[in-house]
Amino acid sequence: MTTAEIEGFLAVCETKSISKAAEKLFISQPSLSTKLKTLEREVGCTLLVRGKGQRGLELTPEGEEFYLLACRYQVLVRQMCSVGSRQTERRLRVSSINSVGTYLMTPVYERLFQQNGGIVLEVQDMNTVAACESLARGETDLAFAASDKLYQNVRHEVALWEPMLLVCARGAGYGDGVTTAELDVRKEVYTIWFPQFAVWRQAVFGKNAAPMVQVEIMNQMLHFLSRNGGWAIAPASVAWGLAADGALEYHTLGFRAPRRATYCLHTADSIQKPDSARFLRCMYESLRELRDRGCPLEISEEFFSNYAAE
Repeated sequence: MTTAEIEGFLAVCETKSISKAAEKLFISQPSLSTKLKTLEREVGCTLLVRGKGQRGLELTPEGEEFYLLACRYQVLVRQMCSVGSRQTERRLRVSSINSVGTYLMTPVYERLFQQNGGIVLEVQDMNTVAACESLARGETDLAFAASDKLYQNVRHEVALWEPMLLVCARGAGYGDGVTTAELDVRKEVYTIWFPQFAVWRQAVFGKNAAPMVQVEIMNQMLHFLSRNGGWAIAPASVAWGLAADGALEYHTLGFRAPRRATYCLHTADSIQKPDSARFLRCMYESLRELRDRGCPLEISEEFFSNYAAE
């Protein structure tokens, strides 16, 4: 099997679509389909299937196992390719889920570079399971996720909490205190932000309430909200980020929804690295700035005082 085949498989896992994955990789859809078929033939089993009643592709049990190995392989390839260019031991490896990485972490990375020259930062986009696996192997230093899944010696601590807000196209007619009766589920752009959110949505809208579309990548959410009159219930930082360009707006909810907690995943050794503390100080400063601008974040002062102190 080749690196290109594995990268194609990971892209499909991320997008749950061969066409979207092919677009991301800048190759044709038939070419990617051929790579996947070759990979499955070499592995000797089916890795991806289209579930009954589902629009996207899903992993088989064997595919889930192969996914974890593929993530590990991708990290190893990246490390091997960087052997000749390493000029320093100050290397910090940070991973996050897509929504956290897109709207919370980008300003943190910029602040880290400005305040701490010489750090080589490796940014990874990983789901919780893959991040835990990577942390346990010592291939990641800090990970940020919306799940407190336990795994081996990986620890999890809440870094912040966020309320959920409604995001929609500007001028869509919604206002603050929007009610569930005003929301047409057929226009919903849905993301499983965290496990409790999926349970809550089913209780509120019904288990058979199908959204207009389910996405996992933030630029896909921006597309559907901007062009199809859709709406989404999203964490505050995501709502603020989506509305930043002026095409979208956000509103408070007139009903209760569970807050999203963002967890910092780490090991006893990785959290003690000096550059981990530097990163967390930058994160704390960025979160405080975002909160001071009006974004309704609740920062875990205890967490940052424990690990981000000077």
